[in-house]
Amino acid sequence: MSPFAKRRRGRTRFALVFVVALGAAGSAWAESDLEDAGPHRSREVVPEFNAYFKVSDRARVFLLADVARVSPDDVTNGEIGIHFDYTLMPILRTGLRDADWERNRYLWVRVGARRLGSIDGRDDAYRETRLLLEATARFELPGEVWLANRVRWDLRDVDGTHSNRYRLRVGAEKEFSTAGGTVVVPYAQAEWFYDTRFDAWSRQRLQVGAEVELDKSWRLEPYYAYDKDKHPSAEGLNRLGLVLKYFR
Repeated sequence: MSPFAKRRRGRTRFALVFVVALGAAGSAWAESDLEDAGPHRSREVVPEFNAYFKVSDRARVFLLADVARVSPDDVTNGEIGIHFDYTLMPILRTGLRDADWERNRYLWVRVGARRLGSIDGRDDAYRETRLLLEATARFELPGEVWLANRVRWDLRDVDGTHSNRYRLRVGAEKEFSTAGGTVVVPYAQAEWFYDTRFDAWSRQRLQVGAEVELDKSWRLEPYYAYDKDKHPSAEGLNRLGLVLKYFR
């Protein structure tokens, strides 16, 4: 086996170990917090579709749709959204001008609108309209690891009640290539939510996953997330998600 093949196999194995280790750590962390959450435990399965359409070298449109099935409450929620992304054009690193935003651009902002709510016809169904403004900054660390920080402001109308929610997310990711040439990007993220309805940090989220590049236009992202709520009550939510992404 050539030295190059050995290095490539080593990177592939490391990527798989990294994803497994992150998943195990996330599960252990979730189980620990679920003990504090008592009987209030929920599970959520979320298939999601994202579509990105390039408008110019600096702008694109992002569409989102998902369905979430929550148990043991047997509740089904849905979400749709439209967003506009704008990125700064790299000046020194001109090779990044046509590069992937999520993986190589240093800074971009997003404005968007989303509609969320119950879609199963329940009497206690809720409806939410959400406007959002966010900014994402990326920094390259040694070893080709990327640190990604995001700040976000949600302006919410939940059943006619207005509120604001501020979100801070930090994460790390690293790109690998499998022996067959498939690009895999495992990641880990932590996020904190401040809700003006309670004037407190109301939620913490841990998420681990990996984005798999199927071809130039399609990607698949399986992930696991755990939400630990503190307000209005202490509850835990385990989420399994699968995102299909289309780029054009």
